Amino acid sequence: MSESKIYSKDILKNHPSAKIGILYQNDIYGKDYVTGMKAGLADKYASMVVDEETYEATAADVFSQVGAMKAKGADLVFVVATPKFAAQAVKQMATLNWKPVVYMNSVSNQVPTMKNAGAAAEGATSVVYLKDPNDNAKWGNDAGIKLYRDIMAKYCAAPCDQTDGNYVYGMAVAWTFIEVVKKMGSTLTRDNLMAKARSMNFTNNPFLLPGISLQTGGANQFPLTQEALEHWSASTNAWTVDSTIINARG
Repeated sequence: MSESKIYSKDILKNHPSAKIGILYQNDIYGKDYVTGMKAGLADKYASMVVDEETYEATAADVFSQVGAMKAKGADLVFVVATPKFAAQAVKQMATLNWKPVVYMNSVSNQVPTMKNAGAAAEGATSVVYLKDPNDNAKWGNDAGIKLYRDIMAKYCAAPCDQTDGNYVYGMAVAWTFIEVVKKMGSTLTRDNLMAKARSMNFTNNPFLLPGISLQTGGANQFPLTQEALEHWSASTNAWTVDSTIINARG
């Protein structure tokens, strides 16, 4: 939900008159994003969203759904799909000579997927909370990315694709788990583990963007609600990350 709320803030700010089409997987994963968009757009959801299209995880393609969104007059598409279907959707937009504004869910914003989507992905917007190991200019001397590369070299050398941000994600999760376990001290019980996991306040995860913290407590048990927007360049096959961190809770 937090990710969708961040997109909603950006849409209301930069595309307040958008006619939105949402393509989402017909399960809890997809519906959670739609719930977040409804919460973010609030009373404007009904007037701004002109079409909701679903697909099954076992489907062959999403071509008909893309065509339906175009037919309904959508000029902005929120793609809530896994990598195969996300790339298909963007390619099909090009096939239909249709150029809506594209918001790509973070599940499918990895560099290999965006490259597969082709030139039609130019200008797509997504979110990010992890450092990008492909951005040497920004993170080449960063301690977290150096650690990432050392671990990859030791445990996941070629043919592992170090441009795939899923590896960074995995390390960020592992770091967080280790820190929770450290806080358990000598009381290694499930109850203590859950208590520490439900009261996190970590501000120094080396794989996260500066300024992003992991917090849980009380009714707020989703640890990561801060992200930055990023914008895709098909010509350079790279994301440009905004400097502002957006908090979905705010």
